[in-house]
Amino acid sequence: METNSKWLLFTIPVMLVAPAVSSEPLAQSEHPSTTQNAPPRPSNADDDWSRAPKILQTAKSWRPGDPLPPELRRLRKSKSDQPEPMESWVLIGQVANLPLLAALVVDPGADPECREDALSQGIEVGGPSRFFDLLRAQLSTTTAKNIQPWINEVRDRMSRPHAVVNALAISYGDMSRQEALAVMARITKDLRLGVSWAKVYKQYSEEFGYKTGNTTKIGLLGPLVVFPDPALGHGHMATLTFPSGQKAEQWEGASLPRHLRGLTYFDPAHLPTLLKASLGDVISLPSELYCEFVLYQVQEIYKGGTKNRPQ
Repeated sequence: METNSKWLLFTIPVMLVAPAVSSEPLAQSEHPSTTQNAPPRPSNADDDWSRAPKILQTAKSWRPGDPLPPELRRLRKSKSDQPEPMESWVLIGQVANLPLLAALVVDPGADPECREDALSQGIEVGGPSRFFDLLRAQLSTTTAKNIQPWINEVRDRMSRPHAVVNALAISYGDMSRQEALAVMARITKDLRLGVSWAKVYKQYSEEFGYKTGNTTKIGLLGPLVVFPDPALGHGHMATLTFPSGQKAEQWEGASLPRHLRGLTYFDPAHLPTLLKASLGDVISLPSELYCEFVLYQVQEIYKGGTKNRPQ
């Protein structure tokens, strides 16, 4: 039985800046037609496809004291349902310069959505412990006080526990419970022996790939940064089946806020277990919400604490 297309979401930013044939491992996909392929590149040499890499290079070489790239400070949305290279979340989602991201988080002149994207990206790239350390010194600066409600939100976020995990999943429809648990046990053993996540995923996604097409029964869910949030658990992705037999996924329930974009396919029922875990733990959990078995490897545990709460 084929499976859904959620695993394709994580490759979008790469496709946008380099719209060539992907060399990623097998992707888990039910409907190739739902894949968000990059639109054809225009011929104009000064188009968005040319601008985005230049902005990212400027961001890479940015140092404290330099002006922030204006393109990172202004919200820009796609004019279609396809991601675009200059779209704010796509552009900021490719920045790895942590001091720049920290400066953007507290920039009173930046659009709120850009500050929010910078916070999410900084946590994902540097991990919560490292990135929050960078932010602490900046939260008390004079300029930051001009956006105090937002600063309070950041402090509240810093007070919450976070877990950084790698994650993969096997759909109930792809394997029997016995087979899926046996595969999970093999993966767990390899990870506990010190085999890298990348190597393990490549091995098993290829071993359990479908005989036709570039797809696999081992879905890639992460890396993920998970944390308590009141907006979690009020909606989920659902699979719709049309009379023709075609299937599509659609969100049902309250929409997730921007800062939870990366947790679209995360089962909130798993959160308490992950927050109690320790660095290096390998945990397998069933998800009745998404009808799959999920395996997590814990990369970081951030405890949060009262010292970071809004003042």
